[in-house]
Amino acid sequence: MNVDEACEFFESVPSIRRKIETLRDVGLSYIRPMACFYFMAGMTHTFQGYFRGIGRLKFTLIGTLIQIPVRVILTYGLISRLELKSVAVGTVLGWACMIVFDIYAYRKYGRNFNQI
Repeated sequence: MNVDEACEFFESVPSIRRKIETLRDVGLSYIRPMACFYFMAGMTHTFQGYFRGIGRLKFTLIGTLIQIPVRVILTYGLISRLELKSVAVGTVLGWACMIVFDIYAYRKYGRNFNQI
């Protein structure tokens, strides 16, 4: 049973129906923007796996240490305006910062990792 079906099923029980509708509305405000950008998580994992594979764990650490503060600061700063959507925005921009760093590290060191 999906959320819309549950709303119809509990139509005669307003207290349950309101909770399900709230869950649907709040959940979708987070899931919709996040779903568009999950490919970015795949990109960060690909780079992180590559750097781990060549034994350069410092790049995975640096990338993580870049994206976590970006996510936390943006979410905290935007929570009053965007509510739950601020988590999605902060996460996406954190991933973007991590990808920029990963691309830089790969272009500079990735192909010739003996220089590191």
